[in-house]
Amino acid sequence: MVFNSFDFLGFFLIVFAGVWVLGRITENPLPRNLWLLTLSYYFYGSFRIEFLALLLYVSLVTYLGGLWLDRLRSRENPHRKGALALIITLSLLPLLYWKYAGFLYGSVTGALGLTPEANPFAGLLLPVGISFFTFQALTYTIDIHRGKIAADRNIIDVFLFVAFFPTLLSGPIERARKLLPQLKNTYRTDFNTLFSGAMLFSWGLFKKMVVADRLAHYVDQIYFDPSAHSGATLCIAAIFYSIQIYCDFSGYSDMAIGVARSIGFSLDKNFDQPYFVTSIREFWKKWHISLTSWFTEYIYIPAGGNRVGKVRWVGNIFLVFLTSALWHGAAWSFLVWGALHALYYLAEHLIHPNKEAVVHSRLRQFGSGILVFALVTLAWIFFRIENIHDAFDIVKRIFTWAGTGVSFGTSSFSFVLTCVALLLFFAGELALRHNALSFENNPKQTLSLPNIWWMATTFLLISLLGVSGNGFVYFQF
Repeated sequence: MVFNSFDFLGFFLIVFAGVWVLGRITENPLPRNLWLLTLSYYFYGSFRIEFLALLLYVSLVTYLGGLWLDRLRSRENPHRKGALALIITLSLLPLLYWKYAGFLYGSVTGALGLTPEANPFAGLLLPVGISFFTFQALTYTIDIHRGKIAADRNIIDVFLFVAFFPTLLSGPIERARKLLPQLKNTYRTDFNTLFSGAMLFSWGLFKKMVVADRLAHYVDQIYFDPSAHSGATLCIAAIFYSIQIYCDFSGYSDMAIGVARSIGFSLDKNFDQPYFVTSIREFWKKWHISLTSWFTEYIYIPAGGNRVGKVRWVGNIFLVFLTSALWHGAAWSFLVWGALHALYYLAEHLIHPNKEAVVHSRLRQFGSGILVFALVTLAWIFFRIENIHDAFDIVKRIFTWAGTGVSFGTSSFSFVLTCVALLLFFAGELALRHNALSFENNPKQTLSLPNIWWMATTFLLISLLGVSGNGFVYFQF
């Protein structure tokens, strides 16, 4: 059951009806939270019922671990850090096994020159959303250790925090200190919250079905056999993939935030138009914000951040980007993607140590924006192509402009429709950028002619130009 399906529409109506009724029967949030927890488990179980056991395991470790840390609340307690390390390890065990066992087995046997008949971990099916709900659960554990929050003795609230269905599959990765207090609040859903959430959801659905899924048809066809296409075609495919992954993932985030808003919850913004930037540093402040801030808070700062010597700081930058790369997937191509961004970041710092103080003309800002987009697009090739040799071959063919001609995919008409979809998308992004539309940040949209026009037009375009059949890119992480 995915957001862009009629099954989810029916599921959401049931969720909303229950929340609406319970909010008017009682001011106690427990019945509402129990309702949401039950339906969150149903939502996750609709993918593979056996993976519910992993979600329950991580939730139980998180809940019991929090109580244990609370008993060891004194910072001078010699067992406190050991307890934290054990809880984090237990929380990460499913993720390490399902996501990285195969990669480690293949890398070690390859390094030792061994040639086993088959990788015993090759057939493991990665549980959907495991990276997201595991990292969300870890915010609870680590923040208790740091004294930022107290352990919650309400098992329903903690389990719901880990399994909250809007964030469960692909984020945003919420902090316990923000979402848990909302679970304690009583409120009544109303038409304004529903309408505001629906507006944001519709924009996310447009980005997914009209833009990302259309681009995916072209990109998948070209990357299926990249050696058969010219450098010009591969360049178009690389640019299209940059936009595809943004529209796919930010579209999912918009839908998740919109769904949560409709039932009265506020989630953090996960994307802030990252392609309208003029530096790599700005890009990482606006791309997958919840994960970037997670690595900043829980890895970069504890490692010393920029308060250490230059050599160690460079190591910290590589630590964060390479860890982020491995979070996305266990493959050498992801590590190249992470290393490239680390090098971009360091090179930019070397050229402009105080980038924020530099004032450019509009022309130079435009040029910087194009350069950043080109560098990010280059790195996305390694993110998209798992075989590292094929990825390098694509880069080589682009830079040598190998071959002649340009492929428009299976249909020139479909390519034209894709370009039309891109123009509509950029028009919407510009409208949001210049505050002509404000539903992204405004949780209380009201019924008005402009808003009705926006909703009607968006759904009309989705019905006319939208395609389906593609899963969300980040479900594989």
